[in-house]
Amino acid sequence: MNRLKTSIILNIINVIFIIFATIVMLCDFHFMTESNILDFPGVNDFQFFTVDSNILLGIASIVFIVYEILVIKNKEQDIPRWVRLFKYVATVATSLTMIIVVLFLGPVAPTGYFSLFVNGNLFFHFLCPLLGMITLLCFENSKAYKFKELFLGLLPTVIYGTYYLINVLVHMENGVVNSEYDWYGFAQGGVPSIIFSIVLMLISTLLIAIGLYFGNKHLFKTKE
Repeated sequence: MNRLKTSIILNIINVIFIIFATIVMLCDFHFMTESNILDFPGVNDFQFFTVDSNILLGIASIVFIVYEILVIKNKEQDIPRWVRLFKYVATVATSLTMIIVVLFLGPVAPTGYFSLFVNGNLFFHFLCPLLGMITLLCFENSKAYKFKELFLGLLPTVIYGTYYLINVLVHMENGVVNSEYDWYGFAQGGVPSIIFSIVLMLISTLLIAIGLYFGNKHLFKTKE
């Protein structure tokens, strides 16, 4: 029960973080520095997987919190499988965001590595994904779903990747895509770069999904 209550607290904190970062993003408010790479005014930021995945995690966390409270009040025996899977899928998505930024986008950022961790991006790129990972790994029991179901973790990446790919191909001229339509720069090397990026994203997502699944089994020693 203590683990369940801790999960509620951490999920609430993460929801607050995500709401705050979303407001900051929509208002284009810079509370750390005026420089903000991977940032567009207002609603244009919704084109980023970073933003979409964090909002998905926020929604999944709210649903999870509701059922956790119902379990504590004995109105539900356990958190439904679909709720756990929803939260798991969202956590995989934000984990991909954090790892890609930390290991790939950060090192090549023209404005410096830490420019990707200022203002709202501090929450979207690091704090919220990290808190989501910690909560899932240590306080949410993945035994409620099967190993084959971890492939559902690929869904957000596949859906967003399809949208991104179509957008890139539609705006490609003579094998070149304007950076306005290739905001992550994955297609700047032409078709080979696109293929490499697709394969890399899918493999990375699958490895993260597997890592979170088995990581939870290792760290979650007791029942709720």
